[in-house]
Amino acid sequence: MKFKFEARDYGYTVIARLEKILREKCVEKLGIIKDELEAIVPKGVLIAAQKRGSEMVNLEALMENIDFIHIKEILLYKDNYSYVMDISKLSKSDFEELMQSLYDLRIKIAHIRSYFTNTDLTNLIDESKKINHGMIEPDEALDEFIENLLEVPQELVTKVPIEFYEDEYTANIINNLPIADYEYEGGFVGRTDDEEKIIKMLKSNTHRVITIAGAGGVGKSALTLKIVNDIIRDNIIEYDFVVWVSAKENKLSYLGIEDLEPTLKNYDELLDTILNVVGFDADSYGEDNDKKESDINDLFDACNRVLLIIDNLETITDERIINFILDSHPHVNFIITSRRGLGQVERRYDLKELREKDAIHLFRIICKEKGLKELQSAEEALIRSYVKKVYCYPLAIKWVLGQAALGKNIMSVVDGINEQSSDISKFCFEQVFSELSLEAKSILYALCLDNEAVPKGVLKYISNLDDISFEDCIRDLLIVSLILPEQKVNKHNGEINSYYSLLPLTRGYVKVELDKNRDIKGQLQDRMVTVETTLEEAERAKVQYRFSLSNFGATTEEEKIASMLAQTAYQKYQAGSYLDAVDTFKKAVNIAPRFASIYRNWAIIESMESHWAEADALMEKASKLNKDDTQIWLVWGNIKRKSDKIKEAYNYYEKAYKLSPKDNVVLNSYAQAISRLGDFQRADKLYREALELVEGIPHNKHLIINYTSIAENLKKWAEILVEDRDYAQATQRIQEALVAIQKVLKIDRHDNKAKELHMDILYTYGTVYDKQKDYERALGILKELVQLPFSRYREIEYHDRGVLLMANIYCAIGKYDKARQYLAKEERNIRRISKGVITDRYKRVCEKLAKEQNRKNGKIIRYNVEKKFVIIESASSPGLTYLTFLNAFKEYVQLSDDILGKDVTFVGVEENGKRHAQNVCFVSIES
Repeated sequence: MKFKFEARDYGYTVIARLEKILREKCVEKLGIIKDELEAIVPKGVLIAAQKRGSEMVNLEALMENIDFIHIKEILLYKDNYSYVMDISKLSKSDFEELMQSLYDLRIKIAHIRSYFTNTDLTNLIDESKKINHGMIEPDEALDEFIENLLEVPQELVTKVPIEFYEDEYTANIINNLPIADYEYEGGFVGRTDDEEKIIKMLKSNTHRVITIAGAGGVGKSALTLKIVNDIIRDNIIEYDFVVWVSAKENKLSYLGIEDLEPTLKNYDELLDTILNVVGFDADSYGEDNDKKESDINDLFDACNRVLLIIDNLETITDERIINFILDSHPHVNFIITSRRGLGQVERRYDLKELREKDAIHLFRIICKEKGLKELQSAEEALIRSYVKKVYCYPLAIKWVLGQAALGKNIMSVVDGINEQSSDISKFCFEQVFSELSLEAKSILYALCLDNEAVPKGVLKYISNLDDISFEDCIRDLLIVSLILPEQKVNKHNGEINSYYSLLPLTRGYVKVELDKNRDIKGQLQDRMVTVETTLEEAERAKVQYRFSLSNFGATTEEEKIASMLAQTAYQKYQAGSYLDAVDTFKKAVNIAPRFASIYRNWAIIESMESHWAEADALMEKASKLNKDDTQIWLVWGNIKRKSDKIKEAYNYYEKAYKLSPKDNVVLNSYAQAISRLGDFQRADKLYREALELVEGIPHNKHLIINYTSIAENLKKWAEILVEDRDYAQATQRIQEALVAIQKVLKIDRHDNKAKELHMDILYTYGTVYDKQKDYERALGILKELVQLPFSRYREIEYHDRGVLLMANIYCAIGKYDKARQYLAKEERNIRRISKGVITDRYKRVCEKLAKEQNRKNGKIIRYNVEKKFVIIESASSPGLTYLTFLNAFKEYVQLSDDILGKDVTFVGVEENGKRHAQNVCFVSIES
């Protein structure tokens, strides 16, 4: 609606008429209750009326000497409400809220420096009608009066009298607050929670510097003015005086960005403003800042609390102002508005966009003020789409509607903000953007390439920043409110992951800036393509492989990128570049620092370099991040096993086994550790459980692993049984081992490990019979061993072991020529193995054969049971005898007449004139 008078005059006319009606109703209805005023009037109202200096003889006299707000208090006192108002029409709480709102509007009319808008008038009329209709006996003439007022204002409108201004608004706190811009555009909307929280902080006085921070256009200055005006009006905090200074150098109007003359350009102007606000003549000081500072400090000493507001701090370059804040007087509180903030001593309050509901309300109010009737009456869904596109920023909403009021298409204006650089984006972000580092800008450039929120790790990869630089830049961008943080819960592991997106209002501006840097744009786009390709491949691989290197268990986008880098690191290591591999792993960790698989695979490479401490530290991190990952405990067990810490390996394998008791790989590894610890029976049980899981599955690899493990465990078991002289059990175990390894060779006769183990088992098998002195069977097994083909080092070693054991057995049974024959044939192969054990055995056999070259023939001619000796007579020198004892015989001898005349061979030794026979063998023993 268009008004012929100022909205303030219309408002005064209506509120004055309503006030007159309410005063008369109170006198009429409450005056009949009792003569005593104390019975119907609150004590506070009586005191306020008495301060006016008149004697309160009756209710009528009192009603003429109270303020509008006191009418509310009287009607809500005791049962007064029921005499004037109809509670079935208007509840007490609604009445109280309406009266408070009308009082606030009345103050706006009375405040000459305030701005009473068309929207304010509409609200005042609506609320006045609600009060009137809520009475038991409404004043029917009021509605008619209001209608006539709007039709023929020249007959009914009363101009606001001068005394109304003087009487109704005299600030009780000295201040220099400017008129808020929102007063000209329908009033302040929303921010109730923000205002309550900031006032609470001010009241507590815990933080003397409060910074209201946020992006340009979010409403920092408007909220600050609203808060401080409410504090002054309602005397919420008893400040002695309030000073407002602003460093704003421009403002955004519907016609573009306009320059402003800031009220604060330097430290001198700050001091002058403080002095002028409290009535000092700052000009009289000249340039004597020391005197100014001294007087201001004396002033602060004399005050209880002072509030200083510094608007738009980020444009201030005079360090003396910053120091003034940091070193401020203890009686001074500061409210600062800034896109950055101080970064120290402050209590920062980050101001976000308007709530959607409030943004829609603001949209309608501004449409009403600007006469945009079609937009004002548009469906809520349409308005919601408009305000969401400008991120519910108050300044953006006002600017867009200003452009619409100039005749521009609102959709084109809104879309243009996100696609190109506009006045609104320049005003909000140009200065802050120009002050950013190149690294911070690269993050913004990366974000503008994606319309969705980007995971932290992926963003780090695309922007190509190290961890420290990235975190510093993110902090700076959050401080200036150019990016939006978002937390999402990973449904796979329940962890919270950080995502970032570009403030919608900045997208168009950043795109234009990126287009100016073609090289940077090309690099970012290349890394973006790598990310997209990796994510696509990860999805395909997820359904194709279980144990492939690419399957790291990645679920988030940043984990998938980190997995790709981990694969690259592994390839670099395989190519011989350990340091490059480590650097790449570090990048992967920076991208996904809570992704356990990266640490696990990095640890594998460190263990390959025998960097056991580093591998342990990485596995420790991995296990803390995902203690339920079987692969982590399995890998850690493998690392410990390779470093010969079998007990620790067992502990980690046991954790893996508890998590996955039916996993073939886990069972094999667990059993291997148990076998190394000597519990062969339990290990055998686990190996056979693992075998059951893979039998019938066409994967020869798993069968080979299982049968090989079974055979190796049985062989070790047999060796221990031999030491315990349990030859029967040892024989059974080694036979089972031989059967198992033969199954492996049947599957793959070229498996090198199986071929070596086969030879080892045959050697152990021969040893079992040798220990039992079952030489015939021992020789039969060992002949099978030495006839096997051999070419690899380990194969040659087992071959040599077999040859040497056979030579020893031949010596034991007196077949020295046979022993010499084998050694002569295999001497070349034996000398190819430089192992000490082979060399020592070969040397001992050779020494034994050398002694046997002096072997003589003879026969037993006498024995002594008590002294356990035997006399042998030389066959070549009759009468020449040699003394020998039972331990010199190669086999057990029962002293009796049965041995007399038996032919023997022996080695004759002469020592100190005495002849002894050694290594005595009965000639009758056959090989």
